[in-house]
Amino acid sequence: MDFAAYVKPHPFPLAVKSSHLRKNRTGCVNSLYLGAQKLLNLSIRELVQNAAMGGGWRKEAPAMLHGERPARIVLCTQDDALALRLTAMLGRWAAAHCVETAVQQSGSLPAQGPELLFIDADTIPGGGPRRPDALAGTGLVVVSRRSRQAISAYRWHAAAFLAPDASRQELGRAMDQCFSAWRCGLQWLDLPARRERVRLPLCQVAYAEAAGRESILRLTNGGSVQVSVPIKKLEEDLPGPPFFRCQKAFIVHLSGVGSFAGGRLNMAVDGRSISVSRQQASLLRQALKEWREEETLCTSR
Repeated sequence: MDFAAYVKPHPFPLAVKSSHLRKNRTGCVNSLYLGAQKLLNLSIRELVQNAAMGGGWRKEAPAMLHGERPARIVLCTQDDALALRLTAMLGRWAAAHCVETAVQQSGSLPAQGPELLFIDADTIPGGGPRRPDALAGTGLVVVSRRSRQAISAYRWHAAAFLAPDASRQELGRAMDQCFSAWRCGLQWLDLPARRERVRLPLCQVAYAEAAGRESILRLTNGGSVQVSVPIKKLEEDLPGPPFFRCQKAFIVHLSGVGSFAGGRLNMAVDGRSISVSRQQASLLRQALKEWREEETLCTSR
């Protein structure tokens, strides 16, 4: 995941809190990304865990919430090599974005529409000028070596067009266009924050910083949220990878590390420099190597 792309307005809903705009003692601003809320028609009731759910504010232990259900993704192609490459890239994308998915290949158009359908226009005939009724609510990505296929498939109202040799950045942009299709698979953090609770997607956490008995979550848009959870407890709810405890006071998302050299790492989202002990440096170096090798392997298949 390229965190630099998420500093700008992005379709993901960010942190949601009942005190939408308010500075806390450390000067961190708790904010609601209203642009995404309006764009996706997401209601505050849907996003905020507040008194309506329990008859009062609850300061419970933090929890990582799984998505409503895994986002079903069907690769409609007769090209096994293409299916293998897309499966690997989608698996890597899902891990970086903390999205639960279920990917399968099909040699023909499915009778029942999944959340997201990749259709190989070079090997699968469209089946008609209109999108079948069974796929009415399905997000559609057209995959083809011929750019004119994007024009031919306009009646299907495809969300994105992708070349078979697309890079992970191009796949990421295509998935952004299909956010409403796979949002059901987003994993969330539900955390206490003073007398309130905050709920936010895991993919929006660039890194976490200890603040006494609390933690500050630095978000991919440059904002931050302070939660009433110690960093040790937070570590238990963050999947690794992509998250890594680089030192006593910091947990970082491996995709958010801009550079690492001389015992210091720099975060891409805000340029923050974090010192790493010699013991943790070797573990971090290995974690980054495996994470980036997997990324390279997926895109080279």
